[in-house]
Amino acid sequence: MKKKRLNWKAILITVISIGIVISSGVYAIVQKQEINQEKTDGTFERVQAQIDGLYYDQGKVFLKENLQSSEIEDCEKSIEGLNKYASARKEMKKQLKQVKDRFDIQKVVNDCFEKDEGKNPLNGITLQKYVLVTKALKTSDVEKITKDFEKDLKTDDGFYQTMNKLLDEAKRQLKIYAELEDKIQALKKNTSLNYDDVNDKVEDLKAEVEKEENPFFKSRLLERLSEAPEEIVNAITARKEEEARKKHASEQELERIRKRGEEERRRADEERRRLQEEQKRLAAEARRQNEINEAEQRRAEQERKEREERERQEKEQQEKQRQEESIKQEESKKLEESQKQEESKRLKASQEQASSQAASSQASSSQSSKANSQGGNSQSGSTSGPQSTNNITNTVTGGTGTATVTPSTTGNVGPKTNGK
Repeated sequence: MKKKRLNWKAILITVISIGIVISSGVYAIVQKQEINQEKTDGTFERVQAQIDGLYYDQGKVFLKENLQSSEIEDCEKSIEGLNKYASARKEMKKQLKQVKDRFDIQKVVNDCFEKDEGKNPLNGITLQKYVLVTKALKTSDVEKITKDFEKDLKTDDGFYQTMNKLLDEAKRQLKIYAELEDKIQALKKNTSLNYDDVNDKVEDLKAEVEKEENPFFKSRLLERLSEAPEEIVNAITARKEEEARKKHASEQELERIRKRGEEERRRADEERRRLQEEQKRLAAEARRQNEINEAEQRRAEQERKEREERERQEKEQQEKQRQEESIKQEESKKLEESQKQEESKRLKASQEQASSQAASSQASSSQSSKANSQGGNSQSGSTSGPQSTNNITNTVTGGTGTATVTPSTTGNVGPKTNGK
């Protein structure tokens, strides 16, 4: 008979499988204990509060004022420190990504504009009333931002709507500035333009600039316009010199043309200084308006917070009153229920007492009836006894005498012998 050989390979696989199952179970238990520990010691709450603190308020729409990238990185490290199997960890990562997306677009949009006195167009919930695009900004830059954040910018989220508003303003300013530049270049290329026409043409452009409502941007337009008179005069002078040379004009004629050009440049310089003064005035007005607007926003925000606080306190008071009223109603209900129970007990006791009394009375009446019945029978027996004695006489004759038998009232019959 052949000896069965052990399948050591199968045994080894089985042992390893059992080991893996046991290890997995132990690991899962350890992970669960760690997660429970994080829940009970407040770790989740602290990290969640850290994320919430990146926003301006509980509405979680606008970011906190002067938010730094390092604060987001610190928050990211805190999330990474959580147990990777905790469901809250995944949700917190999602929340932090929303913060990072807002931070990224806010930074690139703010960078589209000049930081007047170090202030960003949007900081917290404070939006500058008047903003001014940087001189280096191009339309292609704005288009790239719009494309990169296209999905978010299409939402009705208040933050992204504000971003849209700023991007639209950037595109508007770039368009208007480009149009002014084109008009200035057209004047410089106009071969029929003379020195006497320059002032009128510049005034026409200035009238268009005056329509601009944003004093910061109007200041930028005036800055560009202030350079236009000299550029146009130089273009006219250069053209006249070129025409004179083609006609083989004398050096004296050329000098006369240059001299006239210098005179026109001086007048253009005076116009430039005048426009620059206007530019400075507008910039100062824009800052003043921004300060007023910022103060109004902060006051409105303070009023909103105070209103919300009052509403919160009112709700708490109402809730407290409601709870107190509910407690009173509950106590009243319990008291009423207790009184009903007491009344029910008293009624039941009264019914039991009445029933007991009725039973006792019935028993007493029954005993009385029985006693009366027994007394009547006794009286009837003593009345009929003598009648029997009177009516029934049995005479027994025997021997020397006669015996008379008379029934006894007691039921005992005894012989009575009469002797002679």
